[in-house]
Amino acid sequence: MHVIIESASRILSKLFRESPADRILYPYLASELRSRGYVLGIKNLGYIRFTSSHLSRHLPRNGKGWKSGELFLLELDFFWHGQFAHLRGVIGPGDEFYRSRILRAVEGLNLYRKPDGNRWLVVYSKRKKFSAQDVCLEDKDEIERVIRQLVDFFADDIEALLSAIDKAIPEPVVAPATMPSHHQSREEANLD
Repeated sequence: MHVIIESASRILSKLFRESPADRILYPYLASELRSRGYVLGIKNLGYIRFTSSHLSRHLPRNGKGWKSGELFLLELDFFWHGQFAHLRGVIGPGDEFYRSRILRAVEGLNLYRKPDGNRWLVVYSKRKKFSAQDVCLEDKDEIERVIRQLVDFFADDIEALLSAIDKAIPEPVVAPATMPSHHQSREEANLD
């Protein structure tokens, strides 16, 4: 059974690499998300992952799932679900302190989805009709319009999720200035 799954995976990957969808659509999606202030996460065929600038700066990169170490990403699958784009909010494996903070932050939201697993926690899931193959055939202006509509469809949910998580992950505390020892002057301790 494992051999069959690996073979199917290789065939799908080959078909996708030969499809223009990722090569054509990813730059449009990346541009649209960046223009809205989001920070892109690790890339994968048919997916675009992103987060808020706050989380990008303040969540430690010590996750044990994605290669770049993120602990939380929004993941837009724009190819693998055929006629749909599928957005998920995913807490990756890693630092349990931050994972539990993120989970608690989103549990009270109406759009919260109780995760099925323990390692990868999918706390949000929504899809929209979208055919990457059809969109790829359009001209530049139409692709931009369709991508903007796609991101607009998810925009309120994205903001609600990221806002709740941003509030749960405070900015790091800056250590107070060092007090001078009895052997240092105020100038040497840089307290002036």
